[in-house]
Amino acid sequence: MFGTFFAIFVARKNIKYSKEIMKVKLVCVAIMWLTVVVGCGGLNKQNTDANSETAEGNIYSDATLQKIYDLRCRRNTAELVRFLSNNYPEYRKAAAMAVGSLRDSMATLSVATLLSDDFEDVRKTAAFALGEIGHQSAEYNLLEIYNKEQSDDVKASMLEALGKCASPKSLDFVCNINIEKENVTLLAGQIRSICRFAQRSITSAAAVDKAMELLLNSDVNEKVRATAAEYFAQYNGNLSRFSTGLIDAFAAAKLVSTKTNIITAMGKTGTTECLGFIHGVLGSGYDYRICISAINACANYEYSKNREIMLNLLNNNDVRISQTAAEYIFDNGSVADTTVYLDLSRQNQFWQTRIKLLAATLKYSKDKKAIATSIKSGFEVSNNIYEKVALLHALAGDLGSVGFLTEQTFNADNQMLRTEGLKTLIDMTKQKDFKKNAEKQRKHGGENLIEEFSMIFKRAVQNGNPAMVALAANAIAEDLGYTDYYVNTFFLTQALHNCEIPRDEDTYRILAQAVLKINGQIAPEPPVVTDFYPDWKTICSISPNTKVKLHTDKGDITILLDINHAPLAVANFLKLVESGYYDQSVFNDTMGITIENHGNVNGYEDNRQFLLPLELSQDNFSEGSVAMASSTMGYASSVEWFVTRMPSISLDGNNTLIASIIDGLDIVHKLQTGDKIIKAEII
Repeated sequence: MFGTFFAIFVARKNIKYSKEIMKVKLVCVAIMWLTVVVGCGGLNKQNTDANSETAEGNIYSDATLQKIYDLRCRRNTAELVRFLSNNYPEYRKAAAMAVGSLRDSMATLSVATLLSDDFEDVRKTAAFALGEIGHQSAEYNLLEIYNKEQSDDVKASMLEALGKCASPKSLDFVCNINIEKENVTLLAGQIRSICRFAQRSITSAAAVDKAMELLLNSDVNEKVRATAAEYFAQYNGNLSRFSTGLIDAFAAAKLVSTKTNIITAMGKTGTTECLGFIHGVLGSGYDYRICISAINACANYEYSKNREIMLNLLNNNDVRISQTAAEYIFDNGSVADTTVYLDLSRQNQFWQTRIKLLAATLKYSKDKKAIATSIKSGFEVSNNIYEKVALLHALAGDLGSVGFLTEQTFNADNQMLRTEGLKTLIDMTKQKDFKKNAEKQRKHGGENLIEEFSMIFKRAVQNGNPAMVALAANAIAEDLGYTDYYVNTFFLTQALHNCEIPRDEDTYRILAQAVLKINGQIAPEPPVVTDFYPDWKTICSISPNTKVKLHTDKGDITILLDINHAPLAVANFLKLVESGYYDQSVFNDTMGITIENHGNVNGYEDNRQFLLPLELSQDNFSEGSVAMASSTMGYASSVEWFVTRMPSISLDGNNTLIASIIDGLDIVHKLQTGDKIIKAEII
């Protein structure tokens, strides 16, 4: 993803299930979903009568808007295009947004005609939609209309749209526009356009200079500079010539997001000046998000230059900072410090840090057996599922633990342990000397590890869990050496046929890529799902001011839902809250410190078996935005949602935004792995 951001994903509870309990749970979920689908999109195909009871401020009392949304849900672009020429601007706008959400390139030219619409809102939405469609044929229209447009809001949207669809030639056009520093709207459009080009791996010296010009100018609006900082946080080139400027920009920045991304950019300078400044930040009590970025920035410098400060940070009272320091040591440590890591692992107050240090000890130690035995013993006695997952990952550095990990992958009574066990085995094969050590073991009469892993991956594909199927298929495709041990690869094709669409669409596409790479066979495109039918009676009864309170064990969080921007997702979310679906859910930090996933992400409990159409809006993510998790193929999860800890342009226009936090944002920043939503209630 483009940009550094922090988020909390939320879904369902992760607890151990026997096969019988799992069957009962799936039946219950299916029954509950039928209730949700009937109430929020399944069987009721009738639009609500305009005179039905509608909550004040809910726009969907309008039968025509309902019809446009119905067409959007059924992916009927041909019918939607007809509304682009409707007499009423609100219908033209709704149709443009619908087509943009569907990202159907066949409608590009039809939407482009709205760039000359009489109404500003329609023109702005048309530009947004063209960007979401992302077809280069819109480039000419956007460039032609830009200089004729009078509204800065529309022009900014057009610039960002160019970044999403245009050729490198248009990047030069964007960079050469001279905009007064007081024109915040247009400057924001310019830098967002440059970022959007970069997301498509299109950049230039002019783009770098323009972004740095905006970042270093303290007279420019902070939000514009924050986006420029995000550009450099993801920039892959050398920034050494900007060392002094970045330090000055950090001092002038007011937003945490700006400082966080500037610190990341400093790591790319490679200068002693910036490293000294980064160390100073780490010793000055800055916000945890800034400190985490500073630790990660140190990875661009030699371990010896960061050793002392990292060892000291292990004792930080914030688990996120302590854990990130341990992750730095794991990635960049030294064989000479093995005993130091082991001693510190026994003293640390946080299990996350202790386990990561044990993993570092195992990674760099020459005598792995004793450390691996200690990790396995800890796994057996732990009652914390997240601690057990971390202990599994710690074993990636020990080839002698293949048998133990295989046992967990296929026989653990918890799907999270199974999935994470497979991830650890895959990580093991990616170790620097894996092939060399495997060959050494084979020559000394040991197991043929390459053959053993090929059978593990085949078994994982055949087990049917979507997440495990995708992981194993991808591992086989990345290293075709495993296929030497298969009589045939029909098991991959069979798994492809067994995918349920849309639930398993991401898995289907990974399998299709594997089959293409291994056998040269092109799999058919998965069928498009068009049977979403909103129940407008339910949707219309929901007030735009509806709030949900989450009672967590760290405190209460209140979110304000937006029914007008995402009617399907909001109505579904409220039904789940009302049914108690999120009660006793547990937060799960599955991706280091950057993202905290809740419960059963990655198919742990098959929680994505029901997906919803993606419902996009032109609103940008900010700190405390709430959105549904998205699949890569244009659907939104029906149950997984996340809260952003920082804004990020990479999220804008890619997720179904359903709400914002209006109280308890400080609680969001306190949440850690294992914290619970005790109860969720509508207020």
